[in-house]
Amino acid sequence: MNTFDIHGTFVVLNEIEQNYAGDTMCIPYQDNGCLKAYIIDNKGTTIKNMCFNKICGFDEKSKPIMGFYQPMITACFV
Repeated sequence: MNTFDIHGTFVVLNEIEQNYAGDTMCIPYQDNGCLKAYIIDNKGTTIKNMCFNKICGFDEKSKPIMGFYQPMITACFV
């Protein structure tokens, strides 16, 4: 089993989303103002490590809310 070193300045992570077939998972997380996600297969191999700020043109001003331990990002397989 692989472990993933998700670290940063202020990391907020809540859930892991799995596709219907069970062969791909997504770990969405927030690191201070960066919205990111690990996409992994069911063997634990990283498929992609994405930064949505760059993809969507978000700035890094959306910081986590102190005392609210939910990231401002979630994932869904469609």
